[in-house]
Amino acid sequence: MKNKGANPQCIKEKEQHVKQDKAQLNKIEKGKQEYSDAQEAVSEAVHAFSSTDNLPQTSELVTKTLEEQASKFEEISQTHSIPDNKEASKKFRGQIKDIASTVDAWWLWAVESLVGYALGKEQQNWLLYTLLPVIYWHQQMNKTQNSEMKKAYKKAWLRASEALKVHPLSHTMLAGETERWLGWASFLSGNFHRASSAVEGRNGCLSQMYHNGRGLTRTRLKALTVIHNFDIKQRDGTTAAERLFNT
Repeated sequence: MKNKGANPQCIKEKEQHVKQDKAQLNKIEKGKQEYSDAQEAVSEAVHAFSSTDNLPQTSELVTKTLEEQASKFEEISQTHSIPDNKEASKKFRGQIKDIASTVDAWWLWAVESLVGYALGKEQQNWLLYTLLPVIYWHQQMNKTQNSEMKKAYKKAWLRASEALKVHPLSHTMLAGETERWLGWASFLSGNFHRASSAVEGRNGCLSQMYHNGRGLTRTRLKALTVIHNFDIKQRDGTTAAERLFNT
């Protein structure tokens, strides 16, 4: 309520300040939402399948999406005058190629994993592009803690599940071999890493040694790498090499 005894000019100035503050707040809220959307877009991009249509991803598609989001991050930074003192944008762009390459590497591995089976082209396509996305999105849906990502992954999983139900090969391929193909799909899906987790175990093992002031010789570093890959086991009893090469 306006004070009847207040100076009209003072009231007008304060109202103008309130409008400016509201406009600034709206600008900040919009920037926060744009930043959040860009983060989610980055997370959705680095997958073996597209979350919108379940088509297989390629490094080119992932690179394009990540480059677009990098530009959005930079635009948000400029719009809100946020200094990039640690060159985070440059570091992110420098990682895009390596991040995207994991998608092609995983798909090459997935295709090669079927070489030992007596399967026709149509059967291989069913395994790779019909069954695999169902298991993949189910694992991603249960893995993520982000509620929005969980919703997106659930939609992708439901879409893939429906495609599996109506595919004419589903009943034939799963008849008597359900355990084999579900195990195959689960193993592949569980070994798609969207970050640098493949080397984090080795780095964690060596981290304390890097701080002992004596350094590591090339021979010792090679020996520790062999120990990490072929000797250290997880709870399921498998080594890193077994999980990667399935042998």
